[in-house]
Amino acid sequence: MEKGFPRNSSPFPLFETPVWKCSDTSCTCWMRVDLAFEESPSCPICSKEMVLETKMLPKLTTVKS
Repeated sequence: MEKGFPRNSSPFPLFETPVWKCSDTSCTCWMRVDLAFEESPSCPICSKEMVLETKMLPKLTTVKS
């Protein structure tokens, strides 16, 4: 019996989210645009150029202190 959620379901609603994705097809690195430190970042793993794409991700909420 498999534990946890099935791979294709999420306990949270998913939203189309802009992300930076590495342009090297052999690299799997990506990051949310909102969390990038640069306007046009390089891949932190392989240093290649990153391109804008979208992913279906849960919405992040920030807690202000």
